[in-house]
Amino acid sequence: MQRNSKLPLVSVTIPTRNSEDVISDCLSSVKNQSYPNIETLIIDSTSTDQTKEIAESFGAKFISYEGKLLGARYEGFLSSQGDFILLLDSDQILEPTTVERALPVMNDYDMLVLEELSYKPKGFFEKLYDADRKLIHLQPNFDPLDGNLLPRFFRREFLERGNPHHHSPRPCHRLP
Repeated sequence: MQRNSKLPLVSVTIPTRNSEDVISDCLSSVKNQSYPNIETLIIDSTSTDQTKEIAESFGAKFISYEGKLLGARYEGFLSSQGDFILLLDSDQILEPTTVERALPVMNDYDMLVLEELSYKPKGFFEKLYDADRKLIHLQPNFDPLDGNLLPRFFRREFLERGNPHHHSPRPCHRLP
């Protein structure tokens, strides 16, 4: 939902499929952003649980989609209105100032990588993933198109141009 039309709109797109166990924390982190002008879109691939009801309780726009993850991301982009697009997974949680800190950096970049760490890792695999992310974040230089870190925050115009391999994008930046 757009809250303040004087500021650039940021569209947060979240693909889901039976995400009732994690979607509340994710949507809470979007709702609690310090930046006020955000629309949230849930692109759902035929969930059979309470994902839709939870998403709607947070005021997210719910879009039913029959395809898989990449198609859902593209559908989210097509359905979004924002000047900037934030790709989020249903099990990810944003730090409260993520969007506010990302926007000024976008004056110089087409896309940002958001550093990802496990939230309170418990089991062996969560701790292993957390250690892997910490090691990857130590890399001083990275290629967002071929590397281990995925851009998550984009200028709309950059995504509209199509395949970034056929254009000369401005460099990508990592937002800690």
